[in-house]
Amino acid sequence: MINLAHLRAFHAVAEAGSFTAAARQLQISQPTLSEQVRALENRYQVMLFDRSGRTARLTRLGRDLYEVTGRLARAEAAAERLLSDSAELRSGELRIAADAPVHAMPLFAELERRHPGLRVSLSSGNSEKVMADLLEHEADVAITADPGSHPGICAEPLMRNDLVAVVPSDHRFADRDAITGEELVGERLILREPQSMTRRRLAQALAAVHLEPADVVTVDSREAVHVAVREGLGVGVSAVREVPDDPRIVAVQVSGIDLSLTQYLACARDLRERQPIRTVFEIAHRVIGDPRSTAPTSQSA
Repeated sequence: MINLAHLRAFHAVAEAGSFTAAARQLQISQPTLSEQVRALENRYQVMLFDRSGRTARLTRLGRDLYEVTGRLARAEAAAERLLSDSAELRSGELRIAADAPVHAMPLFAELERRHPGLRVSLSSGNSEKVMADLLEHEADVAITADPGSHPGICAEPLMRNDLVAVVPSDHRFADRDAITGEELVGERLILREPQSMTRRRLAQALAAVHLEPADVVTVDSREAVHVAVREGLGVGVSAVREVPDDPRIVAVQVSGIDLSLTQYLACARDLRERQPIRTVFEIAHRVIGDPRSTAPTSQSA
């Protein structure tokens, strides 16, 4: 296989017109440069330069090769620009996965504004699906309430997003600042699927104080929870930042049980210090981050 360093040495001499100028340009010694060009000629038993004068004049074969190495040099420069632009988010693609797209939208918008050449995509699902996408390299970063404990994942607290009860505006709890856990489980509850972090966090909190809901209706999305509550089918439980601005439903705190929840920003651990991911984390902490989000995680960098 041809030695690319030897081709670069040849191209530099052909472009500069002399071995001395080319060596200075490449910041290597002239003997080293001459040795590389001679090695290329010897390997193929050809002569690329006429060395009879003070300058390095190309032979006919040398001129033909110079056209080829010119294309290689331009391709190398294009590759350098592509990779540099990607590292600085001027081009390329960034895939965000989020268990609640509403949390990712400020990051999405800021990336679009600051890096218009970057293609940003957003996928959603419950925490389990989002982390599976990250582990299977279907996403570059994830925003999730449950990053899990995989050793290959780095996760940093991003913001608090505690759970609240969600009631119809004409419900007897609607004018209350807070209700108790006992009052909550006495209602028909509209909840997400069992795999969702909202459902699991609620179950943990209720079990800790030996409470269990008597009547549960399961729906498959946070939007469905809010619609069901709006229609008077029961009391929902939702992350406070995910409750829509809708006069027909009201968020009410629940006292006496720990419904704290933290959203994390996660990525593959071996990518955390690469410039594109570092930039995304910096932007996310600035536009989404909540200084109260100090919950520890075993995946933190």
